[in-house]
Amino acid sequence: MRLIGIVIFIWILSRISFSHLGTVLSQVNIPLLLLSFAIIFVIYFIKMLRWHYLVKQTELSPSLKESWYIYNIGIFLASITPAKLGEIGRASYLVKAGLNKKTSIGIVIVDRIADVIITSFLLIIACVFIFGWLITTIVLMFLSALIASLFILEKKKQFVKNIKSSMPFFKKILKFDTATYVLLLTIVNWIVYYMWAILVARSVGIEVSSGILVLVFTIAGTIAVLPIAPSGLGTRDIALITLLTPYGVPMEQIVILALLMFTTPFISSILGLWYWIRGCSMTPLPKQNYEA
Repeated sequence: MRLIGIVIFIWILSRISFSHLGTVLSQVNIPLLLLSFAIIFVIYFIKMLRWHYLVKQTELSPSLKESWYIYNIGIFLASITPAKLGEIGRASYLVKAGLNKKTSIGIVIVDRIADVIITSFLLIIACVFIFGWLITTIVLMFLSALIASLFILEKKKQFVKNIKSSMPFFKKILKFDTATYVLLLTIVNWIVYYMWAILVARSVGIEVSSGILVLVFTIAGTIAVLPIAPSGLGTRDIALITLLTPYGVPMEQIVILALLMFTTPFISSILGLWYWIRGCSMTPLPKQNYEA
């Protein structure tokens, strides 16, 4: 299943002009691309603040620096796993610091649920604008069935068990102010993400209106997290090609866009690899405060 995205990517490469691809690549606006690199770390910082806030709802009291280290390690692990499943690696650092496994996994799940809620809302809006209500309903039903099938095929029953075992933490943080803060940070993160994605598009010379690009990136970004490719390789490409070619964007230009949207976050995630190699950790709870 994890090879599907790679197969799609190879198929796309077989249908494009490499000479035109090289021309597009040579014309990339380097200053805009470098600016997009800086924005990636703004995205990481916003996400880190959300995770830091959730961790602070427990007995742990990490510093922002510690949260930055651990969150970036999670980003690296997510970049090399389908559907960003590597993010669960952050839970192991919380357990090592003395937090119980149920709460540690609960924090990761709540962190992802916030993304799912806002992403689902934005996805529905984007699909309605581009495809209309009928096709939107069909697409959402198909995606729901596909995701459910993938979880069944991959025997993700443990995921359901993790959710059930994390319910005490869910109840603890399900307060209006907590939920509002987490969701607001998620919305801000999406706004900055759109800024980044549009900058990358402009750097390769794509001049489609920002409004259309926002809709396209919402759909493509959702498809990219399907657990059938590492970091959306192939799946993001085919989604962008399908959605942008009707606006007259050449296939080669779209492939470069998708490639940059794949490689720039991956390169940025190497910082997390460095923290991982260094053995960064979180200040542990006193032994007497360790949870069972």
